Amino acid sequence: MQIYCFDENPNPFWGSRADNEGNIWSDFPLRVILIGESLFLLRNCSGFDEICFRLKERDVRASYYEMLAAKIFVRAGFDIVMRREKSPGQIKKRGEEFDFTAIRRKVAIAAEVTALEEKEFYERTAINALLNKRTQLPNDKPTIFFCVIPPDWEKLGFDLNEWTANVANEFFLRGSRRVNRLVFYFERHTDEPTSQSGGGFITIAKTYDCPNPYFAYNFDHIFESRGASQLIQLRMEDALDNPESANALAKQLRTGEFYEWVDSFHDE
Repeated sequence: MQIYCFDENPNPFWGSRADNEGNIWSDFPLRVILIGESLFLLRNCSGFDEICFRLKERDVRASYYEMLAAKIFVRAGFDIVMRREKSPGQIKKRGEEFDFTAIRRKVAIAAEVTALEEKEFYERTAINALLNKRTQLPNDKPTIFFCVIPPDWEKLGFDLNEWTANVANEFFLRGSRRVNRLVFYFERHTDEPTSQSGGGFITIAKTYDCPNPYFAYNFDHIFESRGASQLIQLRMEDALDNPESANALAKQLRTGEFYEWVDSFHDE
């Protein structure tokens, strides 16, 4: 699999581009690292070939967030089986159009990942997308719905915590018992340069549970790192003015098998 990120007209989500001072946009190497780490961690999954196919042939942004969602389950000991999309001529069946299944022992969890288009904000965009896609998930097993919020929406000045809570409340009140857990993803970017880097971002997850799903399941053991994500967010904000905090954050984020593997090449 090859993706050329230095083409003259690269994908705007993946491709490199220069900032106002002619330097490579700070988010570019971070996306490269995240994709590399995700592929490394997912390499032994049953659905790895399909993951690579989607990343190469489909929208990069959508495939990227599907990998991030799948990675959560892999870290919790699940295998990932990706569902191959039906061709235009094939009949789509209700409850069978989700993105992947996470399997561990006798538990099978259906997951759908929807990345909202990076367009102008409208109050009903998210709830309409969620309601339109809810029937893609089955009602005979636990399910999870990931909804990616465009990063520019955070700059509009409204409280995303309150807004996502209101969307989730309406979604579940409208009878969406197919979905056990609704997860909103959004990226928090820091573009101001520091002595350590030209900026950075982290992915924040806001989770909401259905009060009365068709098939009850507790996802807390899979999302046990939510508190750590909040701590990383605070450290990132502090890193703007504090080099020691920046170093501590970089060290915290560069842990795990993937980074040990990469560092092994440097050590040699």
